[in-house]
Amino acid sequence: MTTATATADTAAIEALAERYGEAWNTQDLDGILMANSLHYIKDKAALLQKLRTYMRPEAPMIIVEYDTDQPVSTWVPYPTSFTSLTRLFANLGYSHIQKLGERPSAYGRSQLYAAIALPAGRGE
Repeated sequence: MTTATATADTAAIEALAERYGEAWNTQDLDGILMANSLHYIKDKAALLQKLRTYMRPEAPMIIVEYDTDQPVSTWVPYPTSFTSLTRLFANLGYSHIQKLGERPSAYGRSQLYAAIALPAGRGE
């Protein structure tokens, strides 16, 4: 990833947070659900770190994504397999990452999975 891309991703996150953050009192979120959205983010670690600042310390993240690391045209430019997601969250300090379920994609190229990531000290 280029520095320009990382900066653009971070700037977009900051703009959304500035515009909506105070109105939603986001420091108290009980969790975040990201369904079919993480595959549009190139710098996933930066986004997840930023989102973490808006959540209670024990709050989980639930992710629904395609179980592949192979991009698919413009629709899934930065996919994250469950294996990659597990590494990503472990590197961010999450202690428990669990696949909740999976099903075939309607597009037939891979499975969709749902996973939960719990911060360190929770779910151990």
